[in-house]
Amino acid sequence: KLRGLRIELGEIEATLVAHPDVAQSAVVVRDGMLAGYVVPLSGHTVEPADLLAHAATTLPDHMVPVTVTVLEALPLGPNGKLDRRALPDPQPTATTRRHPETPAEAALCELFAQALRLDSVGPDDDFFALGGDSIVSMQVVTAARRKGIEFGPREIFRWRTPAGLAAVAQFAAGVEQPA
Repeated sequence: KLRGLRIELGEIEATLVAHPDVAQSAVVVRDGMLAGYVVPLSGHTVEPADLLAHAATTLPDHMVPVTVTVLEALPLGPNGKLDRRALPDPQPTATTRRHPETPAEAALCELFAQALRLDSVGPDDDFFALGGDSIVSMQVVTAARRKGIEFGPREIFRWRTPAGLAAVAQFAAGVEQPA
């Protein structure tokens, strides 16, 4: 289980290897997030963002890896089986990210990034896909209240992104609201 939801690593691996350019795949849980690893077919190239989009078409949101790292070969142990501990640290998957369109989106992106200890968060980035959990959601709610933005943890679970929260949050006087 990951964040209270059942995860089937084999199902995620099968989805990744079903991509026409992928020969092998492995998925592990690292630092509370799903990390995918793939080996492309000989002579093929694979874009991690394309693989994430491919996975999102068939898997539930909570089973889509946060990152996909492309490798030349999966590490094997002496018995010829996958050595999951020898997999490298996951590489962040670059995705096309739009910039915040309103001051509210910008403020919420900043709050998410601070709470999740990330350099930046886009308006459409999923809080839980970035490694957020119920404890961190409370930190976001508290930090938002200090800035005059009111919403509860349930809204984070329901709307999941800075853009989604910006549309439903209540703003104190003097805080610029979305158009």
